[in-house]
Amino acid sequence: MNPELNEELLKLYAQSITCEALNDVAKFLENHSAQDRALIKERLLQKVLEEEQQVENKRKMVEALEKQNEELKKVADENVERLQALQNLRERHNELQKNSLQENSSVQMSQKQVDDLCRMKHEIAALSETVCDQDEPTGL
Repeated sequence: MNPELNEELLKLYAQSITCEALNDVAKFLENHSAQDRALIKERLLQKVLEEEQQVENKRKMVEALEKQNEELKKVADENVERLQALQNLRERHNELQKNSLQENSSVQMSQKQVDDLCRMKHEIAALSETVCDQDEPTGL
């Protein structure tokens, strides 16, 4: 909706109501006595004023709704930005979590290798003792 176009349409609508009311007044004035004409004229003018007031109220309501619409658009844009920031944070979190899992896996593998080396060291030491014990003369 174009606000300027709406404003122009409201003005044209108000003008057409006023013209129609004035034409009605002229017809009634031709057909009734002076006293009746005055009463009818007052009623018609009152009706025109009421119509104009309704048009003005609707114009104000349209302005208020347009303002509210703009505010809602701003809020929606801010929410889109927040959502994008949240998605970026989620992606960063997932990336960090993946890296952490990879590091934990590397640490676990390294720890297993250290444990294997320690076990092999003890096995070698035990074998060395056995070999050394077999190489020593038994005293015969």
